[in-house]
Amino acid sequence: MKIRDTARFWEAHGLRLGSDEGFRCGPADGKVRGVMVCWKPTFDALDAAAAAGCNLVITHEELNFPPVYGGGQMERQLTGGVTLARIRRVLDLGLTIWRGHSSLDRLCILDDFASALGLANPTIHGDYWERTYDILPVTLGELARRVCERLGMGPLRVAGDLAMSVRRVALPWGGVAISANPHAIQDLLRYEPDALITGETEEIPMLAALDAGVGLIETGHSESESPGMRRFAALFAEFFPGVRVEFYLNPRPWSYFSPIAGAEVGDAGA
Repeated sequence: MKIRDTARFWEAHGLRLGSDEGFRCGPADGKVRGVMVCWKPTFDALDAAAAAGCNLVITHEELNFPPVYGGGQMERQLTGGVTLARIRRVLDLGLTIWRGHSSLDRLCILDDFASALGLANPTIHGDYWERTYDILPVTLGELARRVCERLGMGPLRVAGDLAMSVRRVALPWGGVAISANPHAIQDLLRYEPDALITGETEEIPMLAALDAGVGLIETGHSESESPGMRRFAALFAEFFPGVRVEFYLNPRPWSYFSPIAGAEVGDAGA
């Protein structure tokens, strides 16, 4: 099977591709030797694909830095820096990159983040991602503990009173809760959640949540999307039974450091 033929998966599932999706780098005419599915095409993921004998990498996040949501365009980063280095690595290893972003968000990413957290039966208020989950009352601190347990994580960041009661949760997954997407949190706040369980976020959205009287638990961008990418790998393998499909779990790129203990605290996302 040719690399280009793998696009049939999106066609068969009726998934519309955005302008930032599809084949992004590398040849599409060669024969598929193996497929590596990962969250982001970092050097470690690309090297893992080559070591596994895979020549097609299907990724959720983009090659280029700065990213599109930060105003970046691939053609503007081809004289040096991160983008050029990644493209060189892709070509040196003989790989081809396909990006599935919003199409995979709709197919499985958000659903599987909720499933990983043990949440079910969402109320969908507007677009597919405007969801809230009503749960039995629990404190924010207990909810954070459960998130750690469900995702197998070490320490995470929590904003809000740990003793506050949570009955309704919303999930701005991935990068939905970053400052570049202020409308997303504003939209979710209309449905009166008591807490947000986010992917990646930073202080400005945290402060917004606090002033709205809403708690916030941050899991991380890759942590919130990797469960869905793992299931996508299984769906892709089922659709193409003759193709070897591997899944690479991108490790969290940071860890906690305590100057008192003089050592890392918690896991490094491995």
